[in-house]
Amino acid sequence: MGGCLTPTPDMEPWYNAEVSEDFADLGAPVYIIAGYRAREDERNGKGLTYTDEERAGAWLAVSPGQVATPAAPVSALLAALDQVIHFPPYERWTQGGGTPAPEDVAAELRPDGRLLLTAPHHRYAEDRDNGHVESIEIQYQHLAPLRDAVAALADDLCRCLHTRGEHLDNPLTHPGPFCATCATLPPDQRSAPHNHTFTPMDTGPVTPAGEDPFPARWWVQNP
Repeated sequence: MGGCLTPTPDMEPWYNAEVSEDFADLGAPVYIIAGYRAREDERNGKGLTYTDEERAGAWLAVSPGQVATPAAPVSALLAALDQVIHFPPYERWTQGGGTPAPEDVAAELRPDGRLLLTAPHHRYAEDRDNGHVESIEIQYQHLAPLRDAVAALADDLCRCLHTRGEHLDNPLTHPGPFCATCATLPPDQRSAPHNHTFTPMDTGPVTPAGEDPFPARWWVQNP
């Protein structure tokens, strides 16, 4: 038996999770909710009326073994994976002899702010809206390896894009928008949007160059 889990605050509004005895379904609520209106518009002859922002909240089919996440903070995906990993069905799977399968599991950052996940998974109706889909199913044997790959990627990225080894904090736990290197600089010398720009991965507003963007988060480089 399984069921739908209540999203944690760190997951919202980007992810929800449904669990069974051997797999988890990770949904994209922004796109799912928009789908009710879009399908009604389609039935009324208006076509699929998703906005760019709603599509940014969808999973995106890339290839049979690859999918791009919603353009959301990495911490939201980690929170969703952690929720499933710490829920009884997954624990029963491990206690029953389930073994993680890390082969062919990887994560990388795309220029558009989405994460590209490589892992066996199942998705539905990817031909309906140019590859945008509402959810993906991941078997439990791939869940923990995928979580490790995403966490390793997040640990490599500072909000100002100093790589690991050049900064002293972790972007998943440090509350400020800058690494320790940038925090020692005056605001007009920090990595403001004239060097870096916000993408949908960010949760803060765009800040004019030269201003201190605290508490904006999750800087990514302008491709």
